[in-house]
Amino acid sequence: MTRRAALGAGAGAGGFLVLPRSLSRAATGNAAGFTDTEIVLGMSAAFSGPSRGLGIELYRGAAAYFTHVNRAGGVGGRKIVLRTYDDGYQPNPSVENTVRLILKDRVFALLGYVGTPTVTRVLPLLKKFQDEKTYLFFPFTGAQPQRQPPYG
Repeated sequence: MTRRAALGAGAGAGGFLVLPRSLSRAATGNAAGFTDTEIVLGMSAAFSGPSRGLGIELYRGAAAYFTHVNRAGGVGGRKIVLRTYDDGYQPNPSVENTVRLILKDRVFALLGYVGTPTVTRVLPLLKKFQDEKTYLFFPFTGAQPQRQPPYG
């Protein structure tokens, strides 16, 4: 299986598992980043610095899959829009980017965060903003805290 196929399969499978709950939330009219025409997703990752290859390749895989989905008509007729910010694999920019994605960009979901130092700093932030109901999918990390309460 190629990397592109694996990423596409992972994104598709993850979307399938989450879609019913997320779409029911969106149908009630209280979902950020979900309109009649778009589903806005957010990503903060290393697009610069020594770990940029990780973030760039994860972005390329996600973007390729979303382009494929959009060309096929989107999700329920809605195009997927991916907002991205560079955190350079640094915790502080990752936190700032996440706040921006949740509060300013009003994304429907977050995905593809890269690295233990960034994800472990973002987890408490997601807990703090849990009323926004923005979830993080497909973090690229081996961080144990994401698998344990109160996050896992």
